[in-house]
Amino acid sequence: MVGKKKFVLEFVLLILLLAAGLVLAWPELLLFSLPFASHLLLGTLFSCSFRHKIRAERTLSSLRLVEGESLAGKLTLKNQGDRRVFISAVGDPPLVHFSVAAVLKEGEEFPIDYEVRPRRGLYRLSGPYVRAVDPLGFAAWEGTIHCQGEIWVYPRTEGVPAPLFSPRITLATPGGAKSRCAGLSGTNFYGTRPFLLGDDPRRLNWKALARREELVINLYEEPRAAVITVILDARAEAYAGQEELFEAGVMAAGSLCRALLADGHRVGLLVVGGGVEWVKPSSGRGHTEKILLTLTQAELQPAEAFPSLSFLSWEYFPKGSGVVAILPMRKEEVESLLSWRGKGLELVVLGLFAPSKQNKDKLEDLAERFLWLETRLALHWLWAGGVRAALWNGRDPLGLALRPFSREKLWPQV
Repeated sequence: MVGKKKFVLEFVLLILLLAAGLVLAWPELLLFSLPFASHLLLGTLFSCSFRHKIRAERTLSSLRLVEGESLAGKLTLKNQGDRRVFISAVGDPPLVHFSVAAVLKEGEEFPIDYEVRPRRGLYRLSGPYVRAVDPLGFAAWEGTIHCQGEIWVYPRTEGVPAPLFSPRITLATPGGAKSRCAGLSGTNFYGTRPFLLGDDPRRLNWKALARREELVINLYEEPRAAVITVILDARAEAYAGQEELFEAGVMAAGSLCRALLADGHRVGLLVVGGGVEWVKPSSGRGHTEKILLTLTQAELQPAEAFPSLSFLSWEYFPKGSGVVAILPMRKEEVESLLSWRGKGLELVVLGLFAPSKQNKDKLEDLAERFLWLETRLALHWLWAGGVRAALWNGRDPLGLALRPFSREKLWPQV
């Protein structure tokens, strides 16, 4: 018991002792009340001049880490006042929660070491919540000692192959997309042309020379970079009953963006939830960081403005570009996806679907079977419309689900 409650209790006890000693004419009770009176007087004098001077310093092993990595932290509380203080600290919210207590002398420090594995997200640290009490317990202060900081926990990604694209329009820079442009570099044979001054003699087609008796060189399909937009569905209604798949979708989006950027493409990101978080298509290491920062803060939101993906503006999709859609496979979205395909976008769909818990009753099992049939039906509709699509349950390696996208096979085996 500290603060005003302690003062009132001791004051009432002192009055009762004094009253009993006077009424009963008992001098021993009056002498017995002297320690309470002196303690109350000194405590009142000290409490009037009590001003806490507790400071906090935080040291972290890293301000940027990937989900699953360990974060080591050290929080140091220091008493910069001129008197001893009893303190109790409760955690470093929202990162970690703990409860410690200590008595700090003048200028003494109290270090607190901790280690956590934070989940994906942005953690804004304000400081520890501390309660400080003077030595006699008549004055107390509690609140947050400001020691601000930010920790970014990026989503975990996997090394996966980039999907193979052959969009109608490609960029002039080299990349991993199949183009309709002929050049001197590449692996797939495109044709021949007459030899010109300055051409590399090592590219001569000797068999054509033997037949035509003229110099020709080989041309190849030159791989070019393309503009590709990755869409992550973050609408809470789409994940009804399967919210755990959203984290798998975030990991898949980060992995695909990394793979496409490494393949030389200009990659953009759309996170569709209550609104739209748009990262414009670009390339480079700085752009990879920007995409990961956006995915770090992605969370499920009610779909108020976008009940369907068909409400998305076409300004997000450059003409003739590629699109990778990551979403729970629902038949309601098939029409929207096929409309994108009909307007010239090359579309790849990664559907998220996972069986629910094992202990199900007959009705739950029947409902899940119907949902699985609807999912497979939506998948076949996409295949029939010329869209490459596959399913992923979020537990198997992502590379296995993306294997059909690494080739131009229209009917992947799922």
